[in-house]
Amino acid sequence: GFMGKDFNADLVTMGKRCGAEMMRALNFTFHLGPRSARKRTETSAVNKVEEFYTPAILRKVLQYTAIDYMTLNLSIPEWAERMLQDEEEENKNLSRKNKRPLFTVASNR
Repeated sequence: GFMGKDFNADLVTMGKRCGAEMMRALNFTFHLGPRSARKRTETSAVNKVEEFYTPAILRKVLQYTAIDYMTLNLSIPEWAERMLQDEEEENKNLSRKNKRPLFTVASNR
């Protein structure tokens, strides 16, 4: 599935389609309330993921789930793209700072 800004509302919709047993399980697991579907509240799951995932862990998870993304034609979540782009930018900046010439030319004074 996709954890977007309407995640809670999507869970409520899925629970209604799948029946009372599924709805109870979703309510228990995700602490859904009546306003989850009405107001389409944003989940804090993205914040939690960003708190505990590192770019290295994210890459491993994406490698592991790549077949799901391809088969289901899913887009990589914005937070994941942003995390990987930020890391790439940091690496570029570090490599610029750490660049040293391979050799130096001695002056003849």
